[in-house]
Amino acid sequence: MALFQNIGATQHDDLPASEALADANGSVMPATLVLWHPTTQIFAPWIRKLKEYETLDCWDTVMASLAPEARAKMRSSWHPMHSAQYMWNKSSLANVLLSCLGDRTEMAHSIEARTPFLDHHLTEYVNKLPPSVKLAYSPVKDDEQNEQGPLWKNAGSALQSLKEKWILREAVRPYITDELYKRRKNPFLAPTRWPTGGPLHRLFKRLLTREAVEALGFLDYAVVEEALE
Repeated sequence: MALFQNIGATQHDDLPASEALADANGSVMPATLVLWHPTTQIFAPWIRKLKEYETLDCWDTVMASLAPEARAKMRSSWHPMHSAQYMWNKSSLANVLLSCLGDRTEMAHSIEARTPFLDHHLTEYVNKLPPSVKLAYSPVKDDEQNEQGPLWKNAGSALQSLKEKWILREAVRPYITDELYKRRKNPFLAPTRWPTGGPLHRLFKRLLTREAVEALGFLDYAVVEEALE
């Protein structure tokens, strides 16, 4: 989680422990998903006064979105990595990556695209593979320490020693360069940090006016204004 907070994800200090997390069986994926949600303080005062708001459980919302039979398997039989993958696929992959970085971006430019790695024949095969071929232990050598990218520079040695997509890397090894083969995965993100007075800051200041924010009806402009400063 600290990796994502390094690049601008939200640090939630106001979320209490939840019984719903028992279904995650120790996985930190629910916490990782919540990192990309704004804090509850961003909601308008009238929402924060609601009785339902007092018992709002973000963790429960995340877990309740999953199928009951899948939650049962997460508790009893699934490997933690497969549980994490399932939670990610049912949330961020479907609602963020394939939407904002996929369909919406493509349709905005009149492009109809396909995602070959989501072909159902391939995903059915990969789902049956053991975790050891998806995430392999591969200690980072000294000469590779500076090639990890900004997301990984502050990661611990244990985390840096895990190589993701191992079986895919090995399958395409004869066809790609050493640079691609060794490269760590880095997310394709819009800027999450920007200089005060820079182009993005000026754009947000122009768009997120009091009138525009209050017209939405559910956000607290004071919190938005403070975030912009």
